[in-house]
Amino acid sequence: KAFEWYLKGASQGNLESQNNLGIMYCIGQGLKQDFAKARDWWLQAASQGLPDSHNNLALMYEHGFGVKQDPVKAQEWRQS
Repeated sequence: KAFEWYLKGASQGNLESQNNLGIMYCIGQGLKQDFAKARDWWLQAASQGLPDSHNNLALMYEHGFGVKQDPVKAQEWRQS
């Protein structure tokens, strides 16, 4: 049920909903784990300035979750 509400909010431009969908996809909470979809939602929220999404993208690159591990990109996301 949370997924449906977050999806509705995210499609209406709610940054927290976009970030939360990214988290759900990243950890596979209530749905199939999908790092690409997590990254897409975090990029949407980060492009609109949500700091939590910047941090989530940094962690993704730091640990190599669905992307090539890249400490430089991780640091860039932390500083943006």
